[in-house]
Amino acid sequence: MIITVASSKGGVGKSTTTAALAGALAHQGRRVHVVDLDSNQTVSRWLGGQNFAPRLTVSVADPQDLTAHLAEMAAKSKPDVTLIDIAGTYERALTVAVARANLTIIPAAPSSRRPASPVISGRCSRPSAGSRCSGSC
Repeated sequence: MIITVASSKGGVGKSTTTAALAGALAHQGRRVHVVDLDSNQTVSRWLGGQNFAPRLTVSVADPQDLTAHLAEMAAKSKPDVTLIDIAGTYERALTVAVARANLTIIPAAPSSRRPASPVISGRCSRPSAGSRCSGSC
């Protein structure tokens, strides 16, 4: 299974989501391979120096060679799950990684706007028949 963690926006938690998911899956006993396509190589820095082998491996790939890299890694490490971490910009690699994935996760940063007030759509027993609850009952 290939899972791509992607968004054309930076700073929404793609690398954090990828690393957490990789660790959780490896902890469950799955063989996990992470392909780091982000030029910042955040996931590689976080996980690459650790000795998680044989359950968790990390590679850095050229986005232009993603398809060939995936085939090579599948043959070499035979992972149960391959996670792809994408840079926070729109580029061809994003399209290719999403196309190759069985599942795409798109993290989103919380909105800075205030949440809307709750809408009261129920009826209560105190108002007269047919009128809506004002929220004070």
